[in-house]
Amino acid sequence: MAQTGGGQALMNVGKALLLYAPAAALGWAVMLLLARSEGVLSAEVRNTVGLENPAMLESYRAEAAGALAGWILATVGLAFLLAAAFLVVVSLARPRTPAEESGAGGLWWGLLIGTAALVGGWSWWTLAAQGAATDLNGLWIGSAALAAVLLLLLAYWLSTAWFTPDGMKPSVPGGWRFARGGRR
Repeated sequence: MAQTGGGQALMNVGKALLLYAPAAALGWAVMLLLARSEGVLSAEVRNTVGLENPAMLESYRAEAAGALAGWILATVGLAFLLAAAFLVVVSLARPRTPAEESGAGGLWWGLLIGTAALVGGWSWWTLAAQGAATDLNGLWIGSAALAAVLLLLLAYWLSTAWFTPDGMKPSVPGGWRFARGGRR
């Protein structure tokens, strides 16, 4: 017996969490690993602090690792919440016509843009506006933020394409590819 309404919405959000949880763990581990490198620190910090007190570099790296790990967990959380919002809306929808089946397409695009804006904004706020970027290598931080935004947009698309109910798959670009039977 197929679940309907709230039960299906909860199941779809739970399935999406199974995609985002490993992404968060992997991102957290990668950030901690990369933050161990001296290259994560700005040249100014390496040249001034490193020359005066090389032991202090470890303290700066540990602080950078904490900031970056917290940042990646928060960005994945934000992206998951937006995907979950979409999945709840489409799981509760009961389309009766083909037009209604693709009726949530505007919401999908809006939340995709919202994901990019929130993740990008959160990255800027946490890493640049809060002063963390003054101690960190700007190129490294910019590259990490761009990679996070792109990967989270991919995760948003995959989670919504995979876990949107078949009747609403036309709302997700390319979602029909993930429908049972691959119907268009």
